[in-house]
Amino acid sequence: MLIFVILLLVCIIAILIVPFVRQLVLDNEELELNPINKKFELLVQILNDEILGGYGEITLFDNNPRTMMLCSEERPNMLICFLYSTGHLTITLKYKFWQRELVCEKQFPYLRDLTDLRQQDIANEFIEMSTAKILEHQKKVNSELFGGYF
Repeated sequence: MLIFVILLLVCIIAILIVPFVRQLVLDNEELELNPINKKFELLVQILNDEILGGYGEITLFDNNPRTMMLCSEERPNMLICFLYSTGHLTITLKYKFWQRELVCEKQFPYLRDLTDLRQQDIANEFIEMSTAKILEHQKKVNSELFGGYF
């Protein structure tokens, strides 16, 4: 009976872990042929132009090919992080306003076969969402600091 329970647990764990590990291996193969900055080149270009005024620079990490950051010396209060894992892209915008930080994050699933049109849609969706949250954050901080005078 104990062996049956152990075998059942091993099977359940294998059923849960094997697909995840397989997706990670696919990520590694995909990013080896097409690095993250090339795979999402149009998306990054649009976000750079619209959010960072075209002054953003990409930072890649040797120890983690699934991650990149986009930042600008012209807008040091903004940082855009990209994490690509298991075929999904998570974009995180970090924005500081009067020393109060806003973290705005959105995940976009199923991006293994990515088209330029899909990259444009993702960029537009993220820009729309983050712009609204930035304005809301600015109003909230101004209200807290200045009692609604701004």
